[in-house]
Amino acid sequence: MIEKLILEDIETTGLQMRAEMDVELIEEYFQWLDTHPNDDMVAVSACFDGDSYYMWDGFHRLAAYDKAGRGLIPCQVEKGSRDEALVKALGANERHGRRRSDLDKRHSVEVAIDLFKENVEDISNACCVSTSLVYKILKEKELSGERQKRKKLDIAKEALQSGEYEGLSLEEVAEAIGCSRATVAQAAKELKLGIEGKKPDEEPVVEGFNLPKCRKNVEKSVGAATRAVDDYFNGTGATGSKKHNGVIKAFNYIMETIFGARKSPAPEKAKNTMPKPKTVKKGSAPLKPIKKKEPVPVDDEDDYDL
Repeated sequence: MIEKLILEDIETTGLQMRAEMDVELIEEYFQWLDTHPNDDMVAVSACFDGDSYYMWDGFHRLAAYDKAGRGLIPCQVEKGSRDEALVKALGANERHGRRRSDLDKRHSVEVAIDLFKENVEDISNACCVSTSLVYKILKEKELSGERQKRKKLDIAKEALQSGEYEGLSLEEVAEAIGCSRATVAQAAKELKLGIEGKKPDEEPVVEGFNLPKCRKNVEKSVGAATRAVDDYFNGTGATGSKKHNGVIKAFNYIMETIFGARKSPAPEKAKNTMPKPKTVKKGSAPLKPIKKKEPVPVDDEDDYDL
């Protein structure tokens, strides 16, 4: 449906797929409008989502209408979101209007890469270009990213070698030179510098004790300890010394986990010093029983002369 739209009501930001506007073409359209004050040019195209009009074709005509001072422009309106208008804009002017230049095609592909997450077939179809061009631009972007990464790495190396940031952590150096922590860490590694830094997700270690492990152990043991204490005072569960020892054991375990997350070495068991009884091997001769010695009889009636 063609409507007359107010120029200011049409959204154009980020929807123009030309690498640059053709000033001469705008002037040519302006001259035509100036000599035909009662006529309109071919309608531009836009999507309407219920609130805004998103233009996807006719940007040179819109610029000419604006230059001519015309407040209204004919527009072919269809229902659609901004993303739908953007997809339509990617391949606009392939079959009509001023022919697209190589820069125009490249610009539309670069926009489509972010929109279609590097899906080559979708990009090729939306932009009306060959897949070989899409692959070429993707490769160039990859190489460009690597060059940018190497450039930042060189900056980090120069900063570390300057000695200006000596004594600072990886995070502090990264913030000072505007690079990521990973880039500074890589530069320090290549320069064989021992710069330490605290990882963002690293838990603090206090006095040699691992706090996350303490927390985990306490969470695991506090339930069992609570039940043991309840049993002790309510008279349920184990009785006597077993009940008392269970409470003590649970209490000691909690204290141990809170103050170190390390189990102290268990006390050594007392060694049994009693000799083990000899066992008879299978097939060996049986041990002979030990004969008891008979006591020597004493005759009290005998008299001895001294």
